[in-house]
Amino acid sequence: MYRYLVVRGDDRYQVSTDADRLCSHLESHGGLHKKAEYIFGSVPGAAWLQVFVAFCDANGNYAVREDERIEVANVVEVICSDASIEEGRAMADQIGSRLEWSVHEDDH
Repeated sequence: MYRYLVVRGDDRYQVSTDADRLCSHLESHGGLHKKAEYIFGSVPGAAWLQVFVAFCDANGNYAVREDERIEVANVVEVICSDASIEEGRAMADQIGSRLEWSVHEDDH
């Protein structure tokens, strides 16, 4: 089963951050590699997880498209398996701490 950890500044997605700066920070993280413009994955040999940087509407709906650039991000979603929930939660907590945002588990 997959787990979805949502990092956000508020419950209405009104708080945002510069998307490029956030992606630069994620690129410098030793446990992630960039898979697409706003999609990151764990490095080989590490626990499986995916990280999506996005701009969503007030309901939390978003789509990540490789051909679309975003200026700001108002949500980061960390997806992991039950087996890698500790690593996923640590990643979400680290991102949340850096942005001063909170982490919530979503039940998709």
